Amino acid sequence: MLAWMCVLVGTAAAHRQATPGESRAMWRTIDRVAQIDGCVERRGLISTAKTPQRKFGTVVVADSHCGNGQFVLAKQRGGSGPWRILGAGSDWGNPDRCASDLRQIPRRVLEDFFGDGYCA
Repeated sequence: MLAWMCVLVGTAAAHRQATPGESRAMWRTIDRVAQIDGCVERRGLISTAKTPQRKFGTVVVADSHCGNGQFVLAKQRGGSGPWRILGAGSDWGNPDRCASDLRQIPRRVLEDFFGDGYCA
């Protein structure tokens, strides 16, 4: 029973909450690129998957002004460069978009954000 609980904790901790600065920077990119302004800017998440060159983050849009969806963004690890939007929508995991998502975003990052077996 204890081993089963440890597995659940490990899976649930596959990402961390973004810092306020990381969240602000991701939302600035979304406001500028996607041109949706005035959304409720909830704190984002940062993937903890081992990706040596890029850091991946996600923010959820869920309000009456901007609708519902989720953005996945990336930036160079350790750099001060801007975040870049890699994908957006509310249909993550839909078989129609799996191939294009996996070309842009490593599977282990997608599984961090959307659960094990993403697009399996």
